[in-house]
Amino acid sequence: MEHRKNYTCESPEPSTIPVGDTLIYSMGNRSIDEIEIGLARMSEQRSCEVVVDWLNLTALLVSRVKTIRRNLEQIAVEWIEIHGPIDMGEIRYIVGHPKSVTCMDVVQCTHAVLDACGGELDALCSYLCSDPYKYGAVHRLIGNELFAQLFREERHPKLVEGKPQPQLIRVDQRFVR
Repeated sequence: MEHRKNYTCESPEPSTIPVGDTLIYSMGNRSIDEIEIGLARMSEQRSCEVVVDWLNLTALLVSRVKTIRRNLEQIAVEWIEIHGPIDMGEIRYIVGHPKSVTCMDVVQCTHAVLDACGGELDALCSYLCSDPYKYGAVHRLIGNELFAQLFREERHPKLVEGKPQPQLIRVDQRFVR
């Protein structure tokens, strides 16, 4: 496992650092292509504050783009509800109605499925989703050795800022059966 040095900025906590006035001014008057070129020119030698400024700038841009997209999707949904689907060559936009199903009583459901499976535990397991266990609680319960045999842990570096709730569905007709 590679050890990386932790860097600390010589300024307030990153969450309280506003995007530098110079960076906002210079980026506010540039195209997306120019911003990408500026980012590509950044080197590892940049100060922590410059990196934080860029993270704050991109967070601001992403937030604004998400707001614009959400507003546009609402307009598109209203248009489609009045006029019908939008077809642009191979791409079709339709209004989707996402569905969410949640088990209200896990214990009672487990008993019901186990009874319906004739008490066969292997059959019950076939009705579980891929990760039905709270891995942290199970780890504490069964210990490190057994946990290592039953669970696989993978780490994937990624900055996560939330999961959008899609309202508009984009369908590429080339991939529809």
